[in-house]
Amino acid sequence: MADIANHEGFDVRVRSLPLRRVAFIRVCDPFSSFDSVRDAYYRLVDWYHERGGDIEDTTLFGIFQDDPEITPLHLYRFDWCLSVPSDWKPEGEVGVKNFPACRVATIHCVGDIERESRAVQYLFRYWLPRSRYQPANLPAMEIYRQQPAVLGWETFDIECALPVIPL
Repeated sequence: MADIANHEGFDVRVRSLPLRRVAFIRVCDPFSSFDSVRDAYYRLVDWYHERGGDIEDTTLFGIFQDDPEITPLHLYRFDWCLSVPSDWKPEGEVGVKNFPACRVATIHCVGDIERESRAVQYLFRYWLPRSRYQPANLPAMEIYRQQPAVLGWETFDIECALPVIPL
């Protein structure tokens, strides 16, 4: 395993996320086609706009349903999620669910997919075993500070987030 000590100066913060109602589109086998991931994002945003939502008034999440080091990549699932009002209902390919309130360990990450990968590896493999936390029974996620479409899909401004509970 490569050295994952904090050479990049990652700063882990633990904070609370409130209960949220989220609309989502699931992408299966996202590693086979980046176009399928990007297209699902646009379909979700279009669905949101059609119902009167303003993208500036919501939070975008990317939720990892599986671990790519364990799950065969063709079975891997990724959900694009947007916070929505509590009375919004699922429709067509867009599901709606409650994501529970939780504590998350986060790293603010600006950069390309490789930097994000290093931040996630640091969070899981270096920080977590040395912390006073363990993973909660919830999926890891990206919390977008800026929409990927605005940044051009090559650079991300996200928080890599891992739901945690105290040991």
